[in-house]
Amino acid sequence: MWHTAKGDRTLSGPEADLFRLAAGSLLVHLVECDGDWPNDVPTFDQLLLGQKVALLREISIALLRKKESPPRFTALNEATIAAVYEELFNELEAEVEFANGAELRQAVVDALEWTNKEFKDDVRIPRASCRDTDEWQLMIDCCLDFVLWDRDFDLEHILDAPPETAATERKMLGINEDYFTAIPPDPTDTQVKRYVNELFRLLVGRRSARR
Repeated sequence: MWHTAKGDRTLSGPEADLFRLAAGSLLVHLVECDGDWPNDVPTFDQLLLGQKVALLREISIALLRKKESPPRFTALNEATIAAVYEELFNELEAEVEFANGAELRQAVVDALEWTNKEFKDDVRIPRASCRDTDEWQLMIDCCLDFVLWDRDFDLEHILDAPPETAATERKMLGINEDYFTAIPPDPTDTQVKRYVNELFRLLVGRRSARR
């Protein structure tokens, strides 16, 4: 369960399929590159492999398992979600550039059709054959907007502000006092291996029927 922009929920249907594709791709690249796989999300990119894997496990469990209690928002776990969708865009961009089918674009279309129906939204969705990556960036941002309320993790300048100014800005934006100062997890090598195996089991599953 996650406190999403559409209420407390877990992802389902093609929306969950899309997340699994993106998170699975990110996991593979992190493991292959010993964590050195930048996704243009500085809060996430600066972490070590074990920290990234532990956070990816936390948000994946929260977003895909109904019985889990929603975790407290932190810059770390929200940035991890953003990194998953940034991974999706990077892979989709490569799909377009190298004319490597349209699997990811179709998965984005399916997810947005699902959320349009589920939440009576009206996102204008391009055809999967569209090759305009700017258009697909907008579509992936829409997918992320169904999960995250905002992008508070990008506001780390608050940490450098005087205490009273920082407190006022946090209160105005509804940011928890420990949002930016939460300590990243520090799993042992054995735990990291277990988390990786658990994530592979969680992220590799049957695709939902398209609607």
